[in-house]
Amino acid sequence: MHIVFLTYEYPPLPSGGIGTSIRNLGRALVAQGHRVTVVGCGEAAEFEDRGVRVRFLASTRIRKAGWFADRLRIQKQLRALVRAEGAEIVEAHDWLGPSAGLRPGCPLVVRCNGSAVYFAHVLREQVRRSVRWLETVSLRSASGVAAVSRFTGEVTRQLFRLPRPVEVIPNGIDVEKFRPPQPHEVDGNMVLYVGTLVRKKGVLDLSAIFSAVADANPDARFVLVGRDAKDKRTGSPSTWTLLQDALSPSARKRASYLGPKPYTEVQEYVRKAAVCVFPSYAEALPLSWLEAMACAKPVVAYDFGWAPEVIEAGMSGLLVPLGDTSAFAQAVCDLLVGPQQACALGRAARQRVEAVFSADVVARQSAAWYKRVLGGR
Repeated sequence: MHIVFLTYEYPPLPSGGIGTSIRNLGRALVAQGHRVTVVGCGEAAEFEDRGVRVRFLASTRIRKAGWFADRLRIQKQLRALVRAEGAEIVEAHDWLGPSAGLRPGCPLVVRCNGSAVYFAHVLREQVRRSVRWLETVSLRSASGVAAVSRFTGEVTRQLFRLPRPVEVIPNGIDVEKFRPPQPHEVDGNMVLYVGTLVRKKGVLDLSAIFSAVADANPDARFVLVGRDAKDKRTGSPSTWTLLQDALSPSARKRASYLGPKPYTEVQEYVRKAAVCVFPSYAEALPLSWLEAMACAKPVVAYDFGWAPEVIEAGMSGLLVPLGDTSAFAQAVCDLLVGPQQACALGRAARQRVEAVFSADVVARQSAAWYKRVLGGR
């Protein structure tokens, strides 16, 4: 099968979780004998990534009408792939509706990694009408819609009033790349957060969590890896500064912000950590959680929405009530002083990722979905 991904992201071009998810899936599909082409628009680039062909067109620099011109060029590219190279199906992400209005000449499906409308709903924020329109057109005109979690699929179906059920196919990761460390590689006092430093990911809750852990455990230290971001609510140019200012004196001395790191280096920090913390308020199905679990790390997160679909509470990680920073801190403290529990959770987490969230498993589920869509034409 020849599958085309339409996206605004793909590493090493500027990317977030969507781009990484597409790369993981595309590589796995190629390994299973499929042909994969990635088409995008932004920074001009053309290269091959482990058998995945990537073609990004340079964005048109025309005020107001540039987005329309770009869509015409993308449609032309997609039609050429269908006509000349036998592309059978196109998959686009839901965020910002890149497939809205396109007619590639073959079935077009949308995978929900979390649209702008979805995140605005979860966070009780506003979204521009133009963005809502693009995402609505994209989803309602799709030949099929899938979501990376049941929660995301149900919320998306309600928000956009989709007429058909939404398939659930999770994100996948390369389980060979993220592997458990040897015991001597682990820093038994290191608490790690990996991700963008932004309010929606609960980063500001870490001030209370880290402060409480520091008071209870004089050896604990805290490491944050990821891009700093402006805080929309306060206007502060740095969420890290807001977090740092709110830490207790003892926690502040033991907190280190390392900034963004290359994706290839992230696993080294994850492998070294004793506990990984993700107090997020808005996700679809986060890769960072899966990567930590693949490294056999005990993960602590809030029990909300997508979280129970990733972590089996008390079995493959710990979930605490949403916003309860005291319970969150206690869970971290228990893991730091209870290495046997931490190891048991980590082993179960690794097994769960191998069984449910490996890129190989997700690629097979995706290929089966594509075949169902093609068979229903």
